[in-house]
Amino acid sequence: MASSIKSKLEKINNVSRQLLSRIIEVERNLKNVNQAIEDDITEEPGEILILMENRQELISHFFNQYSLKEISSEELLINELHRLDQELTTASNTCKKSIMEQVIKLKKSNKVTKSYQKY
Repeated sequence: MASSIKSKLEKINNVSRQLLSRIIEVERNLKNVNQAIEDDITEEPGEILILMENRQELISHFFNQYSLKEISSEELLINELHRLDQELTTASNTCKKSIMEQVIKLKKSNKVTKSYQKY
């Protein structure tokens, strides 16, 4: 039973690491709008969504399948899961902020273009 809990936690943590890596990669690409366009990052959000759904499903099944007492036997892996979850939250918020900044820059750019077109 403990090895099953351990293997499932390791799988969740592995998917969490993959997701974190992809989010960080997207955020790096978003630092420069032109670079993001050249790199064509349109495929990455789909992959991120798949990883998010997979992770959520694994976590839901895991916590529905095992009791807290059973889970507590793998404290190190649970702590790693918690740490990865915090990193994912931070990286997602940073990525969201970068996207919002890019949108604001684009909107300002569009306003300037429209004002020049009037003349």
